[in-house]
Amino acid sequence: MRELLTDKETANLLGITLAKLYSIVSYFDLHDDDEWELQEGEHFEYASGKSKSTSARLFYEEGVMALAAYRKEKSGSNIFSFVKELFLEAITRRKAKMRQILVERRIIQETLNGDGVLIANDLIFLHRSKVINVLKTNGKGLNNSRKRQLGANDYMGIEPLKKGVHFDEFDGLEHWSQKGIGRLAIDMAANSSVNKTRKAWLSAVSEVVEPCLEHRKKFLESFDAHVSKAIEAAKKLANGRCAITNRSQRQTTDFQLDGHHLFDQKTRKDLATKQENILVLEHKIHLEFHAWHGKEACTPHDFLAFLTERQSHQFTGPRGTDRLRRLMTRLEGLYSQYSDHMNYTM
Repeated sequence: MRELLTDKETANLLGITLAKLYSIVSYFDLHDDDEWELQEGEHFEYASGKSKSTSARLFYEEGVMALAAYRKEKSGSNIFSFVKELFLEAITRRKAKMRQILVERRIIQETLNGDGVLIANDLIFLHRSKVINVLKTNGKGLNNSRKRQLGANDYMGIEPLKKGVHFDEFDGLEHWSQKGIGRLAIDMAANSSVNKTRKAWLSAVSEVVEPCLEHRKKFLESFDAHVSKAIEAAKKLANGRCAITNRSQRQTTDFQLDGHHLFDQKTRKDLATKQENILVLEHKIHLEFHAWHGKEACTPHDFLAFLTERQSHQFTGPRGTDRLRRLMTRLEGLYSQYSDHMNYTM
């Protein structure tokens, strides 16, 4: 796959402003009878194919080199001699950044619902299976790395792995902290028989795992507060009105409003603070749903069934019918969007 640079990256490499870059590009476009040309597909691509006249451009190495050659001829600068090296450096930096983003995404995926994630001694610990997934390894690879490092000592210039700091056991199950996962990644990149792609991934893990998991730890520590804040925001958005009875909570009324999680909070923590997953209900309606449904996990489809069986009488007349249709559309849309997909924006 050929690499592309943005217009800003290209301008920076050439040492010119973005306006100057497009001034040169315009010159190339306007003069078809000279030696200077930029061909779409060979030298560049349009970032958006909808409107080429206004779209930004993405440049291949050939395009960057053509622009550099033009700059060299017109200004007499020696930029052409090292622009290829600069291009490769820019691509290398971008690939490193992309790997870091992918690693952080993997870490977020493994910690979204809180299962196998514990906080102890001001550290966040992940269950062994999650660590294996983050490192893209297997049980044997993790065990070998642990053995190598448990055998290390201060004389070798390596701090030995410590229980309670790098790893620990909770209910008899092995967990690793952000510090321990970082150590595993460094060791495996240096000492395991893995290909260059795997080494690059492990290096990226070692660079981002501690700050990323520290961020997740802070979020999980304040999770309940985040949920409460989201429920209050949902009530405000609903103007203090129950989605079923349509009654509005005012100072003179004596009923309580709850925030019901359509995808339940226990199994879908990734949606616990998302307002579209919080349905504002009168407290008695909320209690009735859970008495009807039981303690198991619930989804928007469960609430739709409850609505049909127990609450259809709440939607009478043309306005009631319209309200019901809008609510059903919301529930079906939410289920369709998240039933098989995690939310990574919590």
